Amino acid sequence: MRLGQKFLLNKRLVAVGGAVRVLNGCRVEDARVQEVRAPKRLIECVQAAEYMRSFFVGRLGWHRVDSLLIISGAFGVFRKDLMAAVGGYRKTVGEDMDVVIRLHRHCVDHGIAYDVGFVPEPVCWTQVPSDIRSLLQQRNRWQRGLVDCLWHNRDMFLNPRYGKVGLIGFPYFFFFELLGPLVEFLGYIGFALFALLGWVSVPFATLFFLVAVLWGMWLNAAGVLIDNLVVHRYTRLRDTLKVAFWGSLEFVGFRQLVAIERMIGTFQLSRDRWGEIRRHRVEAGR
Repeated sequence: MRLGQKFLLNKRLVAVGGAVRVLNGCRVEDARVQEVRAPKRLIECVQAAEYMRSFFVGRLGWHRVDSLLIISGAFGVFRKDLMAAVGGYRKTVGEDMDVVIRLHRHCVDHGIAYDVGFVPEPVCWTQVPSDIRSLLQQRNRWQRGLVDCLWHNRDMFLNPRYGKVGLIGFPYFFFFELLGPLVEFLGYIGFALFALLGWVSVPFATLFFLVAVLWGMWLNAAGVLIDNLVVHRYTRLRDTLKVAFWGSLEFVGFRQLVAIERMIGTFQLSRDRWGEIRRHRVEAGR
């Protein structure tokens, strides 16, 4: 209802998305979340923190600069006439990003004044992978979808015709999201190799790596704490602290594994399989 209301208040709105939260660990009764709890597994806590950072900071930020390229397939509302005009969802593993980009394109090409919005308060719940194999399959698919979407709409890249989307959104996703895993992986290899060859100071290289890791951990923890202060998602302080602490460990091993898998996915564009994610039973209400 909150998302639908936005279309009544803003006639320019063509699509709007809401926040997606991690269901793992929550108490559910009659298909409704009765109590929001922190996930039990480390890998789930890391993803819970990641989702908070991605939606509360990332999506909201892109919305503010009119460059939102992704509305989650799990939770989005679109104008039916424009969805029909762009041909609906294209057959791709990144269909949610692809259709938003094509809506941007269609509106610009046809001179339609438009907005693509994001509302952080409405929440949709999703189960995230509970094992590393399922997680890596998911991130591989996300990366393949990203590459396909950017390639399919490559004429929008740095094209001033498409305004902020072409000059800000597209370059960011190309340089930081598409090429980022490759640069990060090569950076790890390069640092280790240069240190072994004596081309860089080992203490400096170690300190540089630690600072980067600690900075990422701080951003994750801060994102969780700020999110909970604003939205009050977790009612128990221990749940907030658990997700903030364990989620901050994303940058110790977890991020490196995901970066490698995303790098692999970048070169597997022809692979159109979604992969299988193992699900666990949701905790019933008491």
